[in-house]
Amino acid sequence: MNDTLKKFEHFEQSNDLFDLTIDHVPVWERIRNTIWNSIRFKNSRKQQNRITENLDILKKTYLMLKNMLVKNPYMSKENDILVYGTGRRRLEPNNKFWDVYFDPIYKSGLKNYIHLERPRNASHYSPIQTEDFKYIDLILYGSQIPLKLGLEKPTIPNNVNKELIEIKEKIKNEFGVNVNIKTLVRDNLHLRKTRHFLFNKLLRRINPKVLIIECSYGKETLIEVSKSLNIPVIELQHGIITKHHLGYSYKNATKRMFPDYLLVWGDYWKESAEIPLPDDRVISTGYPYLDYKKEEHNNINTRKQVVFISQDTIGEELSELAVSLSQYDNFDYKIVYKLHPKEYQKWKGKYPNLLRADLRVVGGDGPGIYKLLAESSIQIGVYSTALFEGIAFGLDTYVYKISGWRSIEELVNNGPAQVISSPKQVLSLIGQSNKNEKSIHIFKNNGVKNTIEEINRIKNGGSTYDNTK
Repeated sequence: MNDTLKKFEHFEQSNDLFDLTIDHVPVWERIRNTIWNSIRFKNSRKQQNRITENLDILKKTYLMLKNMLVKNPYMSKENDILVYGTGRRRLEPNNKFWDVYFDPIYKSGLKNYIHLERPRNASHYSPIQTEDFKYIDLILYGSQIPLKLGLEKPTIPNNVNKELIEIKEKIKNEFGVNVNIKTLVRDNLHLRKTRHFLFNKLLRRINPKVLIIECSYGKETLIEVSKSLNIPVIELQHGIITKHHLGYSYKNATKRMFPDYLLVWGDYWKESAEIPLPDDRVISTGYPYLDYKKEEHNNINTRKQVVFISQDTIGEELSELAVSLSQYDNFDYKIVYKLHPKEYQKWKGKYPNLLRADLRVVGGDGPGIYKLLAESSIQIGVYSTALFEGIAFGLDTYVYKISGWRSIEELVNNGPAQVISSPKQVLSLIGQSNKNEKSIHIFKNNGVKNTIEEINRIKNGGSTYDNTK
């Protein structure tokens, strides 16, 4: 993947793709991550599902119409802080669904905010922890109506059309992937036109001093509107940032519609990619939700237990490693195989060997990932975010050297993890902890306090940043 990434970045530069604009809108940065993922996944069915929404139209229409009367964002009063939430929540011990990036800081004292709640799979969680929230179905689904009906289509000049066709053919020849770039650009500009109008009306109504989001790619239009109104945009880190993640890594390039500030979990992440911001705008604050979970599980005793952290993309190979390790008589650790939520329904068919192995498989009805991390002493995975969280819990960390592992190779090269390629290596490494001083830089302490302080500082004196300079 390293060679493919270098090839892709060279392709961008040699074809001047960041200079591709339509009506002064930089279009490549809006579709870049989608194109790269298409190349990574080679047009697999999995990736096509990520690119194209396939939700029930009637259900979305119902939510849109309901949002006119219930939790309508355009009925909001002016407020200092506007938050664009995730739509994905976790059920916590208080039997409420939490937005893991924002509810910890709301609960700990962030005031005067309005939280925009995104739908997930055309529905909303209930009951939720968040108090001051509005639904945003009206904007997300309403903006799709002109696109679906073919109304107010954006005009793409003939010379740009020709260039898009040429780029499509070059990508096909260079990477063996057939991507309809013209359609991606047209649909993106179509949605931008409607959403620019709707977001502009909303931000002018609420008049916030700062906008906070948890994932910037895919929200270029919202960022564009916010910058035009001189409202600083803060992004909270929501996952792994690496040079392989082209939502954040811009080698020899920049992204115009990028947040003005990026609050990262620790100093480690500042160096993990070429982020298109000056150093003083990439700020280490910690991970508030992780702090909550560590405190929640601080009374659990560690045992001789290995937890395998699975993902649906690498589960077949990782499960075979777990089965092989369980067959060693001299391995006296309990083995837990923690499934990813996407594997809950299909693991018995995909990984039948797990059923016959001397280990415990944990799915949706078992203990959560943080309890498993708290009680285990070793973790094994490939490139899951949970590996980083396990380090915060003090686990010895082994990265299985299969496809995808290079996404977090810096955790091996400059962090506390060690790479393995066989069960014998696991046996030989036990007891040889590779923890070092860089472990503490992955997650800064006091994440809740630091994040609230930084948000308030930017709210009261922050500024937008012009990435074109």
